[in-house]
Amino acid sequence: MALSLIIYTIIQALKTKTLQNASPRGRRRRRRRRRRRRRRKKKKKRKKKIMMMMMMIMMMMMMMMMMMMMMMMMMMMMMMVMMMMMMMMMMMMMMMMMMMMMMTTTTTTTTTTTTMMMMMMMMMMIMMMMMMIKLKVKKQKNKKKKKKKMMMMMMMMMMSMT
Repeated sequence: MALSLIIYTIIQALKTKTLQNASPRGRRRRRRRRRRRRRRKKKKKRKKKIMMMMMMIMMMMMMMMMMMMMMMMMMMMMMMVMMMMMMMMMMMMMMMMMMMMMMTTTTTTTTTTTTMMMMMMMMMMIMMMMMMIKLKVKKQKNKKKKKKKMMMMMMMMMMSMT
C-alpha cells in the first residue's frame, strides 16, 4: 500500500509539472511568439520584393529614356541608320528581358544589380561608338562595312551575354 501510494504521489507530481508546462495559456503564449517571429520574416521578404519591384520600375524608366533618345537620333539620321537603330532597340529589349529573368531567378539582389549596371554601361558605350561611326562616315561606299561592323558588335554582345 505504502509503495503504491508513493508511486501514485510521484506520478501526480509529474503530471502537475507537465500540465504546468503544457497548460493552454503557456501553449498559447509560445504559439504567439512563434507566430510573431514568422510575421517578421514575412515582412522582410515583402521588403525585398518591393525593392525588386522598384528596381524593375527604374530599369523600365531607363529604357523609356533610351527609347526617346533613339527616336530623336532617328529623326536626325537617314533610313539606313533608322534600321540599325531598330536593331539596337530590339537588342536592348532582349537584354532587358534577360536581365529581368535573372532578377527573378536569383535571390541575391546585389550581384544582379551590379550585372545590370555593367550591361547598361556596355550598351551605352556601344551606342556611343555607333553614333560616332555614323556621324563620321556618311558616304555610300562605307555602308556595307558598317553593316559588317554592326554584325560583329552584335556577335560580341551575344558572346558576352552567354
